[in-house]
Amino acid sequence: MVPESDRIEFDSGDVICEHDDPSDYVMYVLSGEIAMEHSPGLYIELDGKVTTFKRGALLGESSAILKRPYASTLVGFSKGAYARVRADRIRADIAKCAKLPKMIILNQAHKLDQAYSFIMKNYKNASRSQVKEVFEPNHSLGDFFEEGVAK
Repeated sequence: MVPESDRIEFDSGDVICEHDDPSDYVMYVLSGEIAMEHSPGLYIELDGKVTTFKRGALLGESSAILKRPYASTLVGFSKGAYARVRADRIRADIAKCAKLPKMIILNQAHKLDQAYSFIMKNYKNASRSQVKEVFEPNHSLGDFFEEGVAK
């Protein structure tokens, strides 16, 4: 259960977060699609189609954990909703972890941050699997967010 979360509705074209803004939230896509801009007005594409984050995608987590600005601008690609949790709440939970889990979390956040940086700078040269892993991770966090998100 995530009692400190908010449910935010968005429309196509709504800016969810902007590149280099402080990473105040971690977001989880509940419905709709969110696109990532690699430069203003230009979305990341794969095989000529805009690649989007769909239901189940977690966004902004590495930036929030590492206290770095958002790596990209995220824009609503279709009407939908996302849940958001304050980044300071996430960092407080991580601070409570034992040394080894904390080290693993920070290590994984650094790896994810590097993957996003690579995709943002070189997405046309990235492999299909690299782009797909960023946009379609092979895991589900639905129970954690969807059962506890504010309705």
